[in-house]
Amino acid sequence: MIEFYLPTAEKALKYARNGMDPYSALRELPLSVFGRLMVQPSVEFPAMAEYLPKMPHQDIQTRYNGRANLQLLPSSVAFMESVCYAYTRIYGRQFPVGGKILDYGFGWGRLIRMAYWMTDQDSIYGLDPQQTSIDICNACNVAAHLKRCDEIPTTLPVEDDFFDLAISFSVFTHLSFPAADAVLKALRRHVVDNSLLVITIRPIEFWDHYKAMGRISDAEYDLLRKRHRNDGFAYIPLKKGWGKVDGEVHFGDTSISLEFIRSHWPEWQVAGTNLTLEDPFQVHVFLTPA
Repeated sequence: MIEFYLPTAEKALKYARNGMDPYSALRELPLSVFGRLMVQPSVEFPAMAEYLPKMPHQDIQTRYNGRANLQLLPSSVAFMESVCYAYTRIYGRQFPVGGKILDYGFGWGRLIRMAYWMTDQDSIYGLDPQQTSIDICNACNVAAHLKRCDEIPTTLPVEDDFFDLAISFSVFTHLSFPAADAVLKALRRHVVDNSLLVITIRPIEFWDHYKAMGRISDAEYDLLRKRHRNDGFAYIPLKKGWGKVDGEVHFGDTSISLEFIRSHWPEWQVAGTNLTLEDPFQVHVFLTPA
């Protein structure tokens, strides 16, 4: 750790050893430094490692995100900085510590860890349709309210909780329309009026990248681009490895236009977008309740 951040880390360690919340001190760190500490505490500040969540094996991280550890960290930092900037720009204030955050499709919990920089652990919730995600987080001591949800949810298992911020990274980039439609409508019922929902979507250019990787045929490429141009929504299901719901596979690869979002989900208003160099095919879309 850079030397002039050590006093902050030492203060957090003192808090932890005295049964206090170490994150109330660690939030004084820049997000990038905070992220490095979360990813490799044994290197950055070994004495703090026992008080922080463990990282899953890099194979698990790679399976979910294509990268792991420090190679994945810039993507996590860039996304959360984008979220914080958008919230401040839209509402004129920083996200409040104590505000409730929901991570929909939390995977192995990489963004839940980053959300500790923004709010209390007890104010963080995670929903995911896969029990494996919950098992991984529990094994790594990720502190949050984690629950399994339906793949195509009519309701969310969060009782009467309402969220100030909801994030969903690389989820709508994979959902069929019935699944995406259900999730967005369910999320709307569990956010406060002055909340922010941040999702990521793929632009039409993604299909050029997908074809170059050899993942689709020329005919599929032409069809998917045509669907995106004509309808604003193009989806191809995974051919294996994902179960069916009502006879259909609702997980695959998806591109969505902003016009499609505006016309099909009027309960949300597009408040802006962002794109980072770390993830050029993950367009951040900032949605506020209409």
